[in-house]
Amino acid sequence: MDAPAGTDADTSDIRREIEADRKASRRADLMLTILGLVLLVPAVLWFVWMSAWIGAVTGQCGGANVCNDDAIAFGRVVAGLGPLIVWVLTAVGSIVRFVRGGTAWWIPPIGFLVAWGVLYAGAEIAHWGANLR
Repeated sequence: MDAPAGTDADTSDIRREIEADRKASRRADLMLTILGLVLLVPAVLWFVWMSAWIGAVTGQCGGANVCNDDAIAFGRVVAGLGPLIVWVLTAVGSIVRFVRGGTAWWIPPIGFLVAWGVLYAGAEIAHWGANLR
């Protein structure tokens, strides 16, 4: 005999469905977070490789153009190490957010944008040191 609507049997069915949806959502979030972090690795390595080319601004030094070597070196360090540090912070932030029960899929794309911004900032510092502006 079926239980009447609104009884404990109906409530437990709904709770089971909600729990199954929650587990599926957590699995999807975990997969997207891992995928984002894995895809961020080649991007960060590309940014680090690009930072090696920032030293080319020293070709503008000499003659009438006096360069600030310390600013150029600092810009290269920011552009080279900054994206790596951002990747580590992105990975740690994603793990902490996921373990605490929040969604973490959105953290790796934000990390990509921040790493790109750090690379750009380092390049701008180096260009400023080469008096290219």
